[in-house]
Amino acid sequence: GGFAIGPNAGPRRVILDIENVSMEALLLAAEIPNLDGVGRVTGRAPLVIGEDGSVRIENAQFNSSDGRIAYAPPGLAESLGAPDPRTPQGYLLALEDFRYDQMLARADGGLDDGLTFGFTLAGRNPSVAGGAPIRFEIAVEGLRPLPLLRGFTAAREAAEAAAKAARGDR
Repeated sequence: GGFAIGPNAGPRRVILDIENVSMEALLLAAEIPNLDGVGRVTGRAPLVIGEDGSVRIENAQFNSSDGRIAYAPPGLAESLGAPDPRTPQGYLLALEDFRYDQMLARADGGLDDGLTFGFTLAGRNPSVAGGAPIRFEIAVEGLRPLPLLRGFTAAREAAEAAAKAARGDR
């Protein structure tokens, strides 16, 4: 799997194509404690570069099939006690070993001022609600960009500086 810069979609616009990238590697880069996963991710992230050099992601969409997400914040199980698995609190425990059939993720926002992410996870946890299908719709606002996207910004700045130097601009 890997990343590729697609053809420009217009002035100051770049498409980042992601093909068969490791879910584990992406989640490690996100640096969210107690979150890991297994699977492969594919998707597209349109990046818009502002006149001021800012970078925004516009309607990025990613998907993955047949994987696993494990999210177990410290103390979650203890704080919930033994909740009814049919309640929202009980379903939170399903994320400790969630086997998804389908994961869809959407992202919008600026690299400097945080991103808005939306996730849809459909699957099951064999030990919650008898392994019955569960669907999560999760929205998170204000997340800081992944280090990978910061790397893109640094690469863009270096390319712009090189182009400026080649033109003889100061």
